Amino acid sequence: MAEYSLSLKQERDNPPALAGAGLAAFELRRYSLAQRYLEAAVDADPSDAQSASRLKATELVLQMDPFRRRLPANQRDRIVMQAFAAAGQRMKICGLASAAGAPAAPQSLAAAWTRMKPQITERGLRRDPDLVEAAMELVFHIERESKITCGDPVGTDLALLLIAKLHEGN
Repeated sequence: MAEYSLSLKQERDNPPALAGAGLAAFELRRYSLAQRYLEAAVDADPSDAQSASRLKATELVLQMDPFRRRLPANQRDRIVMQAFAAAGQRMKICGLASAAGAPAAPQSLAAAWTRMKPQITERGLRRDPDLVEAAMELVFHIERESKITCGDPVGTDLALLLIAKLHEGN
């Protein structure tokens, strides 16, 4: 990151340095900074598909993180509901929800998701703020397990996995 910053001080619109700084910030999980560098990289070189792809992932992470500071409760709840639905869909697509011979862990994930689903409403989340943590913990667990079973995620599922990594240990 320091090397790219130094390079950009000398040449502000250097596409490879902007892309490198964006990648470094992305890898460091500094998504706001990554967004700025990646936007500049894509503006400087519209053919840079890797930076464009990382930019989309970065924007999804920034939009879908329910643990962002100063996020209104109603917006947080909508994000949790969206993440919960996405994880349920990924679980179904990956066969974690109904595979008869699947290991016990994925079956218990499916059972936990099914038990929690009726509570994941605006009203349910408003009544029980602790439910946000529990729902997102389950979402993150499903996304990690589905990565093992189905391979690398894309789109919303990738963003949820990155958000999980961002909040590990918190």
